[in-house]
Amino acid sequence: MFELENFKDNIACITPSGEQVSYGELQALTARIISNLKPYQLVFSMCSNTIGSVAGYISFVNNNDATLMLDSHIERSAFDALYQTYLPRYVWAPKEFASPKGAENIFCEKDYILWEITPNESPVSDKLSVLLTTSGSTGSPKLVRLSKENLMSNALSIVEYLNITADERPVTGLPMYYSFGLSIINSHVLVGATLLLTPSSYVEREFWQFANDNCFTSFSGVPYTFEIMKKLKLWKIPMPTLRTLTQAGGKLSNELLQFFIEKYESRG
Repeated sequence: MFELENFKDNIACITPSGEQVSYGELQALTARIISNLKPYQLVFSMCSNTIGSVAGYISFVNNNDATLMLDSHIERSAFDALYQTYLPRYVWAPKEFASPKGAENIFCEKDYILWEITPNESPVSDKLSVLLTTSGSTGSPKLVRLSKENLMSNALSIVEYLNITADERPVTGLPMYYSFGLSIINSHVLVGATLLLTPSSYVEREFWQFANDNCFTSFSGVPYTFEIMKKLKLWKIPMPTLRTLTQAGGKLSNELLQFFIEKYESRG
């Protein structure tokens, strides 16, 4: 799905520490991860807005594994419940994440560890690519199943509608394990754009400093995001390179919609 070699000289990711990786470097990293994987296996990916997290996700999709996207800060009891229910073959997690029961460390890079568990020899369907929890269901074994075709269709429609090109620089105001946050990564990686990856929240000064320092072009949120932006007057922050605001996850109230149109229309 992700043909990183097409954009090998483009910058793929930038982090607040100043680290940058090109698509060529990202491709090399994903190749190293894939060399430790068998295809059509279930992977638990403990997500964060970091290079390691993005590289793991791309690797699993390209290797035809099925990936359950989970918050890297998930409560351990919720993780254990899902772990016992689904018996993954691999867990990709930040190095500070406690090792899963019965797991062996087989690879480590970009502050992430690939854990392999005593093999569950039942391969997953070749049609299954991503698993997502629904709102409030992290503690439930119920998941949403997505195929690679689902992901590609969604990403391409977003690319077309928003006219996304390699010049775009979205800042990650949403988590990867959330469908909207994941769709931003998918749509921008497909065209070789630059992801501005930060674990900071949009209510923190550091978030906007990082975004502006790296000439961000788009910001995305849910209705609550924009309610808080209005309440905290975050819209007053200078954003000279911002071109697009996008919103999903429920209908934005007409009042908020009109408010942000008025405040940002004059900025182009």
